[in-house]
Amino acid sequence: MRDGDLLIELAWQAEDTLEKWGLRFLHLLKDRVPCLQAVLYGHIEEGVLEYVAGYAVEAPPPARFLWGEGLLGEAARLGQPILKPLVEASPRPYGLAEVKPAFYWAYPWVYQGQSRAAVEALLWRALDPQEEAWLEEKGPLLAMLASGVFQQERIQRLLAELQTQNALLQENLRRLEETQAELQALNASLEARVEERTHELRRALEELSSTQQQLILSEKMAALGQLVAGVAHEINSPLGAIKGSAETLLEALPTLWQSLLVGMAHDPAAIAAGLKWVRSYLQGSDRVILTSREERALRKKYLQQLEAAGWTEEADSIARRLVEAGFILEDLSPLLPLLRLPQGLDLVYLAGQLKLQLENIVLAANRTRKTVFALKSYAHTSDRTHPVPTRLEESLETVLTLYHHQLKHGVTVHTEYDPEIPPLYLYADEIGQVWTNLIQNAYQAMQGQGELTVRTFPEGDFYAVRITDTGPGIPPEVLPRIFEPFFTTKPKGEGTGLGLDICRRIVEKHRGHITVDSQPGRTTFTVYLPRILAQPHWHEDGTAVERL
Repeated sequence: MRDGDLLIELAWQAEDTLEKWGLRFLHLLKDRVPCLQAVLYGHIEEGVLEYVAGYAVEAPPPARFLWGEGLLGEAARLGQPILKPLVEASPRPYGLAEVKPAFYWAYPWVYQGQSRAAVEALLWRALDPQEEAWLEEKGPLLAMLASGVFQQERIQRLLAELQTQNALLQENLRRLEETQAELQALNASLEARVEERTHELRRALEELSSTQQQLILSEKMAALGQLVAGVAHEINSPLGAIKGSAETLLEALPTLWQSLLVGMAHDPAAIAAGLKWVRSYLQGSDRVILTSREERALRKKYLQQLEAAGWTEEADSIARRLVEAGFILEDLSPLLPLLRLPQGLDLVYLAGQLKLQLENIVLAANRTRKTVFALKSYAHTSDRTHPVPTRLEESLETVLTLYHHQLKHGVTVHTEYDPEIPPLYLYADEIGQVWTNLIQNAYQAMQGQGELTVRTFPEGDFYAVRITDTGPGIPPEVLPRIFEPFFTTKPKGEGTGLGLDICRRIVEKHRGHITVDSQPGRTTFTVYLPRILAQPHWHEDGTAVERL
């Protein structure tokens, strides 16, 4: 048995016991006084008495009285007992058939200054002194009992309601248990479905990421395909210069040895001193590229010094060859002893040419190395899953090197890099694709003629890369859509419409943003990368943290 059921059962037993005691007192009243019938009333609210129970009542009395209504109401209002002859009292008819009542008796029970209950009785004769004394003594007890019985009536109703509510509660508990069981089953099913859905979403995300990487790689390869011819030329040109310089050196070596042998035979000391000075000069001087005007001025100065030293007919030829050999001197005096020797001019000229050609080879080799490095860096696909330290200017220069062949024929490139910007932790391959798309778009917009400006600078919480071209600009009606996938203004077959969308996605992956400002004759794209990228932040599995 549940606790609620047990409490209700005990309450019913207590109520039944009290009711039996009330009936015993009513019978006691009948046995001790000449009572035809007795009625108990209880107090239910301020100023109201309600019928509780009666003894030998053939016709039901009124269900309730108001204080001051009739003799019973008057007794309750005054809190005083009443005993009067029935004729004088003019009681209400109770429908007694055989014996006629002669006296009316009412007794209220007063508690804390208020009538809480009342007992009234109809008597068939007058009371003798002993009976009257007994009523005066037992009246309060009977009234109090009436109150208790009335309260039991109320308790009985409450218990009935409680029993009903308890039954409803038991039913609700049963339903709740069933619902909880259903919820547990649904929860288990839901967890399984959520796990399955999570797995599907994770797989879809991996596929999406793979597709995006393939798309970026596809764009990279497409751009590389367009650059192949120019890159090949950028490699072939230095190789041709290296080949030409090497051939020139091979051709000059016999003459150089012959001039050296002749000079040594004529004046070994002069040859040794002259070559020592030439070697010291060539080792200590940097290569200077002179304009035609500067070459003419230098040749004129040499001519004047040679003529002052006694050369006449050969002075102009000597001055010209010294300039061609790369000698830039304020005073020719150190060379004059060597120039006076047989084939001395050839020896000096070939020494200068040897240095020039070797410098050409070094420059061409460095240029080739730079192009190959840029090509390798661009074409390389990293398998790293986290950002790496990357200098913005190096990343930009790699792309500019690959576009050098296209840009040099009509586009003037201006670069302005802030040296204070530290290396940023970037997905280097992907960020390089951003520069490629923006520079390629700028070149195509200018149709190979104009100015391209690339700047890096700090701005607020970001480091910015700004790429500006002097193309015709982007029409205002087109500008809001340029970052939409598959949107392009290029002729059919010349663009996929994915370049700027890829740029936007890559920049947002780095927690940055990209803006565009365009007007006729100028378009500027600015990429903003947060300063926090200057600090490494990884997950334990090597991937970038969410705030990166």
